[in-house]
Amino acid sequence: MNSTGSATDGREMPRLHFSVIALGCRLNQAESAGITRLMIEHGYTLAPVQSADVIIVNTCTVTHRADRDARKMVRRLHRDYPAAQLIVVGCLPERDAQAVSGLPGVALCAGNQTKSLLPQLIASGSLRAAPLSNTEPPQAALADLFHRLPPSPLPDHTRAWLKIQEGCAGCCTYCIVPRVRGKPRSMNLDQVERDVIDLRDQGVPEIVLSGIQLGAWGHDLSPPLALEDLLEHLLPRLHPARLRLSSLEISHASPRLLQMLAHPDLCPHLHIPIQHGDPHILTRMGRRQPLGVLLELFTSIRDQFPTCGLGTDVIVGFPGETDLHFSHAYKTIEQLPINHIHVFTYSPRPGTIAARWPDDVPQAEKANRARQLYKLVHDKKQRFAQAQIGRIADLVMLTAKPGLDNYRAIAENGSDAIVECPEARVCPLRWSAPLIGTAQTEPTLLVTQFPDQAQGFDHGQRMFNIETSFIGGSFKNCI
Repeated sequence: MNSTGSATDGREMPRLHFSVIALGCRLNQAESAGITRLMIEHGYTLAPVQSADVIIVNTCTVTHRADRDARKMVRRLHRDYPAAQLIVVGCLPERDAQAVSGLPGVALCAGNQTKSLLPQLIASGSLRAAPLSNTEPPQAALADLFHRLPPSPLPDHTRAWLKIQEGCAGCCTYCIVPRVRGKPRSMNLDQVERDVIDLRDQGVPEIVLSGIQLGAWGHDLSPPLALEDLLEHLLPRLHPARLRLSSLEISHASPRLLQMLAHPDLCPHLHIPIQHGDPHILTRMGRRQPLGVLLELFTSIRDQFPTCGLGTDVIVGFPGETDLHFSHAYKTIEQLPINHIHVFTYSPRPGTIAARWPDDVPQAEKANRARQLYKLVHDKKQRFAQAQIGRIADLVMLTAKPGLDNYRAIAENGSDAIVECPEARVCPLRWSAPLIGTAQTEPTLLVTQFPDQAQGFDHGQRMFNIETSFIGGSFKNCI
């Protein structure tokens, strides 16, 4: 049988039903959306996991918890749906294909370079328990290529994450990503433009440009380009959609890029990982950016764009981190004009330099330090939300559920908002409205008005009916 459901003797056979489960980072979500669209284009039928003949699990391996969650998910899927064939792809098979292939029910495990080949592998009957490793021919030849997946929002989502860059040339001592994602590769400018226009024309109101090292986009192309070149090319062609950048290293947040945040279709929202706030620990991590440069950059962004959303990543419990190192880091983060932090508890990754060091921090102390940072970021986020009350925000509807009196939206600076619209049934995907307060139950969550009373953007038919459906599927399964 081929992928469209036709038997080799010409008889029509039932189409294979599939489901995709994304674990881990936003890039995995972007790839999972692309895999979904790719499978549909090859004749497969998207179905709930309980009805799927094939279940694709896109995994993460950035921490030991990510590994554990992936293994737990695979075992549960096999237990609950033993007739389904399980395909495990992504970073965990890239790091440890033999272990993944030994999990119960796994028909195929494949690394990141093989995701774009899944429909062909399934159609050819290549599902097998042995791992399809990216170190074996012909996969080794694929490692130098950028593997594009077709652009698409995830089902029941309005926004889309578009992967335009892959791989990392960093030498952080704790990080497994360069090993499992390979060297930096970029989608060429013309293809990025086509994919952005495709998403815009699908009615997607916001496109999040994503990559492992997004700011390195274009450096490997011939001739070399910069992310700023891409943005200058895309922004005049984008409206009525808008762009958001997923994450940037400090060295990639150039003055030229920062100036572009004033464009009405580029979200003033930056996530810039610092990973720590103590110079000794940063040196051990292999991150050489001086703290003074870091503080100056964040302060400069806040001065230029007072309502810009600023976030960062911080690792607690890195090997050798003493109480003094953490105290210094806490004070540094306290000074930063940020409103969001992703706190990661250090987890040794086999194959990294830091995993060989014996001076790991006790787990209980890691958890205690993480709690302190969570409290700090909650206070910062609450103060940031309070400061926004009364301003006009550029909002995109995220989710809605019939029967509820409010819905969720995201502002241009990344702030979450509740949309109060008890009588609403149809509203625009993107509109402007004032932020009128914060939620009583969650002071970091802003409240805005129903878009019928707001200024909508010129989206033509880009509206959704809350009782029926919108881009990618019905609201009833929104999260």
